[in-house]
Amino acid sequence: MKIDKLLLKSYKTICGAVLVAKILNWIFYFGNQINLIINTTMFCLIGIAFIASSFVWQKKLVKIILFLCGAYLIVMNFFAKDILLNWPALISILTPSIIYRFSKEGETTKKPVEAG
Repeated sequence: MKIDKLLLKSYKTICGAVLVAKILNWIFYFGNQINLIINTTMFCLIGIAFIASSFVWQKKLVKIILFLCGAYLIVMNFFAKDILLNWPALISILTPSIIYRFSKEGETTKKPVEAG
């Protein structure tokens, strides 16, 4: 149980650092390389969150969708940027959000980890 808390705290710290970096990028206009690193880290963190949340759901289809969306968000960062990659990335971000929004309270097997 101790490792879970450490991983969650590390994840939250990295998310906070990425948020601060994105805000500082708006103010100080970092170079393209720094911006690329910040964006890659941000999409990887979102992908990790979707993959981790896929293990909580009961429905197999929802698990598969969340896992694939998270995996795509991680993998897409390591290919050349192309207009064809942008549409699936947008869908991969929106689909889990829509699933979370319209799901019923009891559809997960256990309570998700709460912040705090």
